[in-house]
Amino acid sequence: QKQKVLIFFALLVFARAEEGETPEPLPIVNEEITQDYWLNLAKKRFANDCKMFPSLRSASHAKNVILLLGDGMGLPTISASRFYSAEMSGRYGSAILHPFEDWEFNTMARTYDLETSVTDSASSATAYLTGTKTRTGMIGIDGNINAKQCGKWDTKYHIESVLEAAHKIGKATGVITNTRITHASPAGTYAHVSFRDMESDANIKKFCASEYENMKCQDIACQLIENHQYINVIIGGGQQNFIPNTEFIPANYLDKGVREDGRNLIDEWKANKTKDKENFCFIGRPDDLAICDLSAADYVLALPYPDHMPYSHDTPLDEPNLLTYVRLGLEVLKRQKNGFFLFIESGRIDHAHHNNEGR
Repeated sequence: QKQKVLIFFALLVFARAEEGETPEPLPIVNEEITQDYWLNLAKKRFANDCKMFPSLRSASHAKNVILLLGDGMGLPTISASRFYSAEMSGRYGSAILHPFEDWEFNTMARTYDLETSVTDSASSATAYLTGTKTRTGMIGIDGNINAKQCGKWDTKYHIESVLEAAHKIGKATGVITNTRITHASPAGTYAHVSFRDMESDANIKKFCASEYENMKCQDIACQLIENHQYINVIIGGGQQNFIPNTEFIPANYLDKGVREDGRNLIDEWKANKTKDKENFCFIGRPDDLAICDLSAADYVLALPYPDHMPYSHDTPLDEPNLLTYVRLGLEVLKRQKNGFFLFIESGRIDHAHHNNEGR
């Protein structure tokens, strides 16, 4: 039987605050702080949608779900790329539509968060991956917590993501990005932090020096490895956040990691998989892909770069690019009998816009 796949293509443009900064917040509507407010609102809107489109209630469920995010790929970018594609094809004065523009359904999203009219990639990731809006800069935590709040965050304020929900019903899961895997958008699938820059424990120490000793494994990298061993496919940059500052990193033997707690999270991941007798593959450098046996692997951890992956036009032809890694992830996930949820992000569109390097 042909598998049914549901694919969302999210084309979003966000303004991003500089590291360590957040925009001046606006007054918050008190009832919007809670998860229940957004859950009830979603139920009401879905009920209204079902009245307008009765077939929604009887529609069969998709076995596999893929959410593709073009971070920074807003309407101006789409429009510009249409005309650029046409010009490159010699069709001056016209536009070439992208394949996704011919899909059966298209929609728009309001991207404000609890505090600002212009969201950032952290609070927006929380919104589209959990259904709950939160404060600027926060990931997977509702508005009962303040941005950059230190100390232990009460788990009752954690918001379950769609990836976590998919795992609960027995589906395989995956996260693929060309940014750091601990960056705001991919972190929205698994992390719960009061500020997006808490990617490693070194960042926790920077923001919460006096409470650092009481905030063990609250950084994004540690949460990924310690709390989400079940994720089948983890692919992205940012290897430095998983290795201590006393060890050289596989991706570049001239650089060391940044962790200050002495933990090598990659070694811990591999040790756990070995203990559980799982078939796994770790990719620490781009050329490791050639020696990775994907035909048997049920788990893949690929962190081939210290920081973000390079832009596609800067990637050497003999190195894997984002498309290669997506194919890799799908090869692993499609073998899982109960279906899967996969989040894919092309996040360097956003970076190119911030740096005025769009091309």
